[in-house]
Parts: sequence; structure tokens; C-alpha cells
Amino acid sequence: SRYDIRRFRDIGYVKQNDAELSAAVGRDLPDEAALMAAGRELLAELSADGVLVTRGEQGMMLFSRDGTVTDIPVSDRSEVYDVSGAGDTCVATVILALAAGIEAPEAARLSNVASGIAVRKLGTATVSAAELSRALDAQGDAAD
Repeated sequence: SRYDIRRFRDIGYVKQNDAELSAAVGRDLPDEAALMAAGRELLAELSADGVLVTRGEQGMMLFSRDGTVTDIPVSDRSEVYDVSGAGDTCVATVILALAAGIEAPEAARLSNVASGIAVRKLGTATVSAAELSRALDAQGDAAD
């Protein structure tokens, strides 16, 4: 469904990277304004609860049915080794968080942290609960 997302309707949440979103709306997205318009367009067309767009080093954006857009900056700008599987990590984390009753913006933030852990590993890698917990604790310490 990565490049055929428009065939779905009345769905919960969908994740697209910026290239997939561009393909879905059929045009280039040269700037943030174009990305915002495309995210809102796809959200409305799919009648989705939310569209999560991953943007590489620019983080993520969550477009929600209620009209809010949550900008989620990259959680850790340390070296990226391999992006293989980062999208899968993102999706799995969002799904688990939503299933656990976490609100969508926080689920997206968790997926951002988990994806940041995954890209710092070589090859397609998993992220353990302990790794995610340590990363969240470190962020909390940095915020204090």
C-alpha cells in the first residue's frame, strides 16, 4: 500500500514518508507549505483519523482529523548508520502505543524516538522496550 494508499477509505492512521506522500497526491512537495497542503489533502481524501508523515532529518508531522498538525522534530541527531526498517519501527511503535490507549501525538513522538534508535544500528534492527525506556529517560533528563 505504500504507493497505493489512496485505495483505502475510512481508516484509522496511515504512515507515509515524504516521497510516498508526494506520489499519493501526484505532485512534488518542494517546501513545508506544499507538504502541509498534501498532508491535509490525503487526510481528507482517506477520511482517516490521522496521517503520519516521516521526513528523515526533519522529523515527522502528524495530521489529525480534528485539524491539528503536530510537528515532531528528530529526537536524536546523532549519526545515522542504516535507515533499513526505520519505517517499520515507526509503524509498529505507533500501532502498539495506540493499542495501549496512548493519544496519537504522543504515540507519534514515541515512534520518533524508537525510529531514532533503529537507524543508529546496522541492518534491519529491532528496538527493545529497555532501549526505548532508556532513550525516553535520557530525554527527560535533558529537558530538566
